Amino acid sequence: MIRRFASYYLPHKRLFIIDFFSAVVVAVLELAFPLAVQWFIDTLLPGDDWSAIVSVSAGLFLLYIISTFLQFIVGYWGHKLGINIETDMREELFEHVQKQSFRFLITRKPAIS
Repeated sequence: MIRRFASYYLPHKRLFIIDFFSAVVVAVLELAFPLAVQWFIDTLLPGDDWSAIVSVSAGLFLLYIISTFLQFIVGYWGHKLGINIETDMREELFEHVQKQSFRFLITRKPAIS
């Protein structure tokens, strides 16, 4: 069952890899960002090293921008991946139903009554 479902991902392998990689990086950044901010507030801010404070602030801002961009990729392109796979499944189902004989279709009860 898993192998058959995985076959739907193969035509969209590149999009899946991009989406999966982005989701993993976002998860790691969401775990690491609060720790970095805690270190920044507890250790760096009480000191007087303003060049380090500005550099780390810029780095944290850059990480936030990267995380936001990757979340966009996961949200938008991940949704597009799902739509593409769903479309492939629907087309396969439609082709299968089209190949059935007329007698087969007449003798079956509709799923919704």
